[in-house]
Amino acid sequence: MDSASNLMLTRRDALAAATGVSLWSRSAARANTVYSDKQYTSAMVIDSLGGPGGFEPGLPDDAPLSPKFVTDARASGITAVNLTVGEVGNRPDVFEKTIAAIAGAEHELTAHPDAFLKVLRASDLALAKSTNRVGLIFGFEDSSMLEGNLKRLALFYDLGVRICQPTYNQRNLVGDGCLEPSDGGLSQLGHDFVAEMNRLHMVLDLSHGSPRTIAEAIAASKAPVAISHTGCRALVDLPRNTRDSELKALADRGRCRGYLFHAISQEIRPTPCRRPHPPSGTRRECMRRRSRRHRNGWPNIANRAEQSLCGIPAQILCRPP
Repeated sequence: MDSASNLMLTRRDALAAATGVSLWSRSAARANTVYSDKQYTSAMVIDSLGGPGGFEPGLPDDAPLSPKFVTDARASGITAVNLTVGEVGNRPDVFEKTIAAIAGAEHELTAHPDAFLKVLRASDLALAKSTNRVGLIFGFEDSSMLEGNLKRLALFYDLGVRICQPTYNQRNLVGDGCLEPSDGGLSQLGHDFVAEMNRLHMVLDLSHGSPRTIAEAIAASKAPVAISHTGCRALVDLPRNTRDSELKALADRGRCRGYLFHAISQEIRPTPCRRPHPPSGTRRECMRRRSRRHRNGWPNIANRAEQSLCGIPAQILCRPP
């Protein structure tokens, strides 16, 4: 590996960091211990999709972060977060709105240099941890802003984007999302998209993809990929969740899967799905399901709340039963 590649936030670096807290928590769970403040403070905690801010009545979605939201983000104890800075869907203004979203994130970085740090390389994760800042890893939940032009990936890379999903629920020029009934998988452009992601050392995130899109992307990628936020379809038969076959393929290739807290809740509450469920969405049951996935050799698991960062330290959410 040349010296330049050592400066990049590579897929493997990002995934290793994102799963570090999960592997640590798994060890703590086996010992049946509760995380101490010291343990949590020393851990590198990555939220695989989320961000600072939240809903405030009367304010537009793109309003600057309030002092409370900035304080909450720092109090969360999160080291870094995969922050969505792109639009989704096949809309005519998706490119312009994506540029505006990146500009908005850059504004917060400039306005709050003591609270946030832009993560461009692996060493930035350690820097965020050591300076008690929240690292912002720019990511896209769709590739529609490329509008078929893969050269834009390099443009967005230069703007700081390090993670990109090929699809978001529906079909685009790259492939099919999870809500497409025909499930055509990756297009030829989609295979070229995977190759370009690999060349740029960007994290290929297969969340929201159709089963065939996920399977084909795992097979096509020459480097680690992720499913940053998903649930188990074997437990809840919803299109948004991922089948065992793709999760197993992910594990076999050394990839990472992020577990949604709200998807866990769906999985463990009574529903008209084909498998019985425990009666309530308890933390103990959440951890039991995660542990079962580990024992079966399934992917490294990272937690992802799919909510804004709050002032509740994440060890409250990840504490073993």
